[in-house]
Amino acid sequence: MGIGYHLTISKVSVGMYTEATLKRFCELAGMAEVTEEAADVLLISLCDPDDLPSLVALRKRWPQKMIIAGGFEGYFANPYLAWADCFVVGEGFRFLKTLGWSKDDALALPNVLHNHKQDVVPDYHVEWDAMPLVKMPKGTRYYYLGAKGCKRKCKFCATSWCMPHQLNDARKLRSVTRYVQQDRKKLTIISNDAEDNEAVTASKSVRIQDYIKAPERNKASMLHFGVEGWTEAGRRSMGKPISDEELALAIQLTKKHKQQVQLFLIAGYPGWQPADIDTFIYALPPGLELYPRMLVKITYFESNPHAPWGDEPINQTYVDRDDFFRRANDQNKRVRSFPFRSTARAAWRSVLRRCTPEEALRLGPQPKGKNQPGEFELFCEHLESQGLTELLTRRGACSNIKTSTRLGKQDEETAET
Repeated sequence: MGIGYHLTISKVSVGMYTEATLKRFCELAGMAEVTEEAADVLLISLCDPDDLPSLVALRKRWPQKMIIAGGFEGYFANPYLAWADCFVVGEGFRFLKTLGWSKDDALALPNVLHNHKQDVVPDYHVEWDAMPLVKMPKGTRYYYLGAKGCKRKCKFCATSWCMPHQLNDARKLRSVTRYVQQDRKKLTIISNDAEDNEAVTASKSVRIQDYIKAPERNKASMLHFGVEGWTEAGRRSMGKPISDEELALAIQLTKKHKQQVQLFLIAGYPGWQPADIDTFIYALPPGLELYPRMLVKITYFESNPHAPWGDEPINQTYVDRDDFFRRANDQNKRVRSFPFRSTARAAWRSVLRRCTPEEALRLGPQPKGKNQPGEFELFCEHLESQGLTELLTRRGACSNIKTSTRLGKQDEETAET
């Protein structure tokens, strides 16, 4: 029986599927969404450090109201407690179901973090039956959750190490696929790996080796290949053993099947050298065709707590996007290059996740500078001025958040109240 707590769902940059899921869970718990003014409790989902300004603005608007945060950033929740009253770590279904009849009981759950010195155990129970099939506003595409976590264990990736890998039921996915096909619309299955389930044929994210085995199975018009390492040795070191030959073959197959592809690469991971960029460019198959496009997205290495490389010192080396594009495009005319965040912004994201709440207030907002030489050095000067230089080498951040890659009995059981 609900007690009528009114919740408002703050719209942040986490996408409409998260918002639809949160609304669905609140409805099942008997709670109504109202305006921020009328709300007793404010909920906000934070899935990335870039979402922090939404939380800061929400607290500024409502300094006296209870703000409960959730989302992927819960696995690094400590700094966000500078603005949120508490953070629901892991899945939120059981928390919201409990909140519907008792606020005190909900706040006492073991996956609710109230201060950064408290140990907290994430809730990994996924209520698959409650997950919505969401039709996007333009009406041409649906989204549906296919999996949580990732079975690959890349050393840089928080997703692999913060949570167990869990799959939605194949029968549900086939049923959803048939429904969308009958509606003559497109379906995006939310998953980190197209191999997760045999029903998934339109996932954007796919392993290069899996794509090579059966390119006809992966029907998405735009594919995502997480290459990440610039050299074979670099990829092996991070747990992504992709050979240069496999990379070249996958690129050629996307050309044959007229599929665009995004290649994701990380600059500055442990052992990386600027000369590795040349090695990568020379491994691309030569080509004069402009299409289908091959879009390269470069990010600077971020040190994520809980991952094997989570304690790596934060040190960034500038990469010139224009220079990379010119040289890579000379090798293969399909290449395009996305803009990417600066060295300072990447370092800020890593530093934020190592902060206590008090340190997060001193750290300040994300730097606004563009990707250009000297940005990381300016950020280091800011850290020194705030007495935060130690964060660049701090080890053991977020150790109070007891993540696991295995399900416990409480996670496997159906949520009950």
